Amino acid sequence: MTMNLENYFNGDGKGQGFPTTRGAASALAFEIQHRRLVEALRRPDPDILAVTELENDGYGAASAIAQLARALGPKWTFVKTPGADGSDQIRTGLLYRRDRIVSETQPERLNTGLFSQRGRPPLAQIFRSRGQRLAIQVVVPHLKSKSCRGATGQNQDKNDGQAATPNAAPKPHAQLSNGLSSYRKYPILLAH
Repeated sequence: MTMNLENYFNGDGKGQGFPTTRGAASALAFEIQHRRLVEALRRPDPDILAVTELENDGYGAASAIAQLARALGPKWTFVKTPGADGSDQIRTGLLYRRDRIVSETQPERLNTGLFSQRGRPPLAQIFRSRGQRLAIQVVVPHLKSKSCRGATGQNQDKNDGQAATPNAAPKPHAQLSNGLSSYRKYPILLAH
């Protein structure tokens, strides 16, 4: 299951630290966002969650991803890529049920080509259902922001639903596909 968490920032992770640079303006606003997200993520009973717009604040007990995993329940854990998460305030993340799923190999962040200059490198991890031989690779990209700050000339928002820099999207998509082709151990499934 995938979900954009809409700037999930948990302050200092201890109920303070609001407003955040993005996300909730107060502890109460965060609590409402948190409850709604946890309910939306639990209801379909997924094995793996691929999320975007998660606060890029590490993997410690007070981090946004650790708080989200705890709220989902004791069977949930998350993929860690310390030092490779990019320079943006948000990142992508993968959470999974350790009672149903096994993570195989080390996770990867695609940080070459176009992604070497971008602050949100895509996250890839190979997973296998417990008791099964077949594995899948899950990749979480967050390719384009709808923000138009700093856009000039042809890159400005034309109010056509594409936001700013509409011609930039195909290049990261192609780079992501090319980057994945280096992981030939498992077949690639692409969704558009």
